Amino acid sequence: MQAGIITYIGVTIAGESQPGAGKHLWDTVIGDYTNQGFLESLVSIAIYGPVIFLVKLALFLLFLHLFGRLRWLKWLVWFGIGFTFLFYFSGVIVAFTLCAPTKGRDWLDMSMTPKCRYGNQDYGIAQGTINVFSDFYLLVIPIPAVLSLQLPMSKKLGVIAIFMTGFLACIVSTVALGLRIIYNKTIDITWNVVTLYIMTIVEMNVGLMVACMPSVATVFKHHGGPVGSFFGSLSAKIRSLTSRRALSEKSRSNQYSPDSSLGGERRIQPKRESYIELKHGPGAHDIVAPGPVV
Repeated sequence: MQAGIITYIGVTIAGESQPGAGKHLWDTVIGDYTNQGFLESLVSIAIYGPVIFLVKLALFLLFLHLFGRLRWLKWLVWFGIGFTFLFYFSGVIVAFTLCAPTKGRDWLDMSMTPKCRYGNQDYGIAQGTINVFSDFYLLVIPIPAVLSLQLPMSKKLGVIAIFMTGFLACIVSTVALGLRIIYNKTIDITWNVVTLYIMTIVEMNVGLMVACMPSVATVFKHHGGPVGSFFGSLSAKIRSLTSRRALSEKSRSNQYSPDSSLGGERRIQPKRESYIELKHGPGAHDIVAPGPVV
């Protein structure tokens, strides 16, 4: 994930270091636009989706680690992973399909076509919308799991407060979506694109910070005194309680099995062995070897 973010930052800086980037459109000249500059920008657009997916994947896997024994939450997590994977990786195909050079045209020629420019901008709006949706999705799904734990309310609120750091990611992705909409409507694209790229980098790094919260808790646990002890014991207690709850639900479900002859359910009696006593007289008896009672 870190390697992906670093790669995205490097490619973006390379693309936006071209002479025309950061200038108002009316201050640029034809020589500011090059094939290399557009291709670098296109690569940054293409790899944005896979990199932001890795950031969100880290959060989904964190929830699986903490609450994976809760079946409903596991289904929500796997749905989120599948949906975001398909959507974000499709961006690679979309970017190069819209802007790949056709016969007689190069990358720079294609960048000026409505298909490439407006197609990528529209997909960017869709991407920003999914970013906001997925960030709020990640923010909400652990809350019912935390509230269902057998913890004092003060500790439940403490755990929720840790997960609510993800609200910062929601704010950043919402701001980024707003900038995408502005960029889609403006003619001064060379000026506004720089702010948009900066915000996408901030978006990735905020997501990385949220995903690293358990690691921060581990550092506190070893070097943070009472704060670290609180984080360590709280994390262990969450895993213990979710495990115990899952085992309890499994145990209750195993106590019943369908009985077709009765048209409902019957309680399964535990299998046991019995002894048959043979009495020969008052107070005297022999014990026969164990066997099932019919």
